[in-house]
Amino acid sequence: MTLSKTSAILGMTLAGVLILPTVSLATHSTSFSSPNGQTVSAQSKIDKDENVAQKAEVDNESSEGNATPAATTTTTNSNSVPTSVSQVAEYGEDIYEAAKANNWTQSTAKLNSLKNAAKRIDNESKISENPSEDKLDGAIAALDKAVPAHQQLATMRDANQVTLLAANLSVPFNPPVPVQVPLLDYYGRQLEIGAVANDMTQLQATAKDMSRTWNAVRSAVESHGGSAQAQQFDNLVARVQAAKSSKEYGSLATSVLNQVDNLEKVLAK
Repeated sequence: MTLSKTSAILGMTLAGVLILPTVSLATHSTSFSSPNGQTVSAQSKIDKDENVAQKAEVDNESSEGNATPAATTTTTNSNSVPTSVSQVAEYGEDIYEAAKANNWTQSTAKLNSLKNAAKRIDNESKISENPSEDKLDGAIAALDKAVPAHQQLATMRDANQVTLLAANLSVPFNPPVPVQVPLLDYYGRQLEIGAVANDMTQLQATAKDMSRTWNAVRSAVESHGGSAQAQQFDNLVARVQAAKSSKEYGSLATSVLNQVDNLEKVLAK
């Protein structure tokens, strides 16, 4: 997905399931950059700082990726996602991509932008009693520690959680693309993270969550003329569920992220 589509994606629900707005590159890779500029594969790159990193708690997630809607009270239902919420999602993914590339100058700049956007949420969204807003503060605090310490995997984890929290905040605004599509993007990034950490428990849980989310949006893809894309994603989800190693999951993550872009194009028609 492109940066220009972040706002369009951020704001829709289908049957109360969340979607994650994203700002993906045109193509995706599970390779990670080391400090000396070399490219390191997801199989071999393990972030040594992971155990000391402070991770953001996500109220709607278990097993690093089981996202469910937050209990939310809202005073608006405008079909227009507030700019601040869209930007929180955008900057969260920007930080993820920058950390993945080991670009800490960019990570720091985007973290500052994220903080500024988060400060505007109350005034722009008029949402009350959404626990995701409080959790967002915790996620940003975790990034405030991980980014200066150049903790790559921890930064990627926390940044991806920011995008999930932004999705929760977008729920009341009913955007036009089904929420499951960006959530599939979120799970694609979770596969990248789990692969680089060699965390089979997380990877298997993410595979299950991805399948459940795909089942919830498959019929919408077909009804928009995307039968071919639906079949391709069916096959891809089956391969993810059958994966047996971190290396295999990491390779499939790239395909997931690219195929989600195709699903978005179908549903945006």
